[in-house]
Amino acid sequence: MAKDIKEKLQQELIKEKPDYEAISKLTNELLDNNEEAVRFSVDAQHINRLGLELVGKQETALSELIKNAFDADALKVKIKFQNHATPGGKLIIEDDGSGMDAETVKNSWMRLSTNQKINTPISPKYGRIRAGKKGIGRFAVQRLGKKLIFETETKGASKGMHMKPQ
Repeated sequence: MAKDIKEKLQQELIKEKPDYEAISKLTNELLDNNEEAVRFSVDAQHINRLGLELVGKQETALSELIKNAFDADALKVKIKFQNHATPGGKLIIEDDGSGMDAETVKNSWMRLSTNQKINTPISPKYGRIRAGKKGIGRFAVQRLGKKLIFETETKGASKGMHMKPQ
């Protein structure tokens, strides 16, 4: 069994355009079938629990997202409520902070328990002590709505990032 998985993994790795999701699945399968390998794993539902249990109120969730803007050296944060009294209404939060490049989104915003704020406790532009401590701003959105459309760009970049649910 492990031999078959290793062969499939090797075949995927030598492709000109490897399927990284397949590589990840094969690697996980290989580790799962290795009796000597022990590792932590997290159920995807854990993220939902973090958002709903760490952030108890909508007001707290909104303040966590404003802290994210502060930490990104924003001077202005706009909060817009559109059709808030009806299902499908929108909450739009915009700021003029430094934004994030793809690497920062992947390695900081999308990573659980990152050390980014420990490693860089002071914001680069205004020298602010970062307000966010627990890294829960990303989970706060669960307290505010059912869908997240996330857009960010850094100054001078040819394009930004746009992520939305499928």
